[in-house]
Amino acid sequence: SSSSTNQVVEPTIVIAGLANSYTHYITTPEEYQGQRYEAASTLYGPWTLDGYIQEMERLTRDLIEGRSSSSSSSQPNVRPPKDLSKYQLSLLPPVELDTIGIGQTFGSIKHDVANDSYVRGDTVVATFRSANPRNNLRLEGTFLTVEHLEDDGKWKVLYVDGDECTRYIWKPAALGESFADVVWEIPASDDEVPQGLYRLCHFGTRKTLLGDVGEWTMGGSSNTMALPDWFLNNVACSTALATVRQATKVLLSVSHKARHWFGSWYPHRYKDFEGCSRTFMVRNDG
Repeated sequence: SSSSTNQVVEPTIVIAGLANSYTHYITTPEEYQGQRYEAASTLYGPWTLDGYIQEMERLTRDLIEGRSSSSSSSQPNVRPPKDLSKYQLSLLPPVELDTIGIGQTFGSIKHDVANDSYVRGDTVVATFRSANPRNNLRLEGTFLTVEHLEDDGKWKVLYVDGDECTRYIWKPAALGESFADVVWEIPASDDEVPQGLYRLCHFGTRKTLLGDVGEWTMGGSSNTMALPDWFLNNVACSTALATVRQATKVLLSVSHKARHWFGSWYPHRYKDFEGCSRTFMVRNDG
């Protein structure tokens, strides 16, 4: 409840441990002087803890009093530091684009499951034409599924990439091409794996250079020509165009307007794909 002054009466304190970020360690000024592992990993110097206490106290008071909050609210003469996160450089090489062989599609099978039937304790492997997993870490999803065909004709997911019996192995190749092994070590327990038909499926996100160009318009909006994945990612996304994009990065570092335009176009370069192996039988007998 709130009073007439918009102050919270008897607030409920909730301690939340997740912050969607990582700030290394935070030591006391005394511990910081020792410069051991934790102190050496304290990012902002010996007064890091005091800085956090100051700002968290300010945020708490502003929340209780129901007012907008900023670093300068408690210190009017001190301007908050600029947010330079969008200008940060990464030493990790970016994923420029993903390519596939001529006539192929992302998510298609390169090497299918080897046998028509397996028994519990066997290992099943399928290799898919894939893309760099850094395009989409699928934190709330999965790179793979093991699916069982139910009596109603629908596929039911039994295992994902977080299960101990599965493995997702990404294998980069030359010139942006890559493959993914989906591995299932069939559990030996009868309760876990019912006898029946199964398939392995792979999910990924590919990155193009030109964005959403699945169809190119020719001679007016009513005439379109659909281009296949292998053309867009092998021919259209050539080394020359990749060089142009690198030059664009230089422009972005000095031009706010170019950064705004590129930022709106950039997400369209990512396209999801999926594919499944042929079906196979898992039997009770050895």
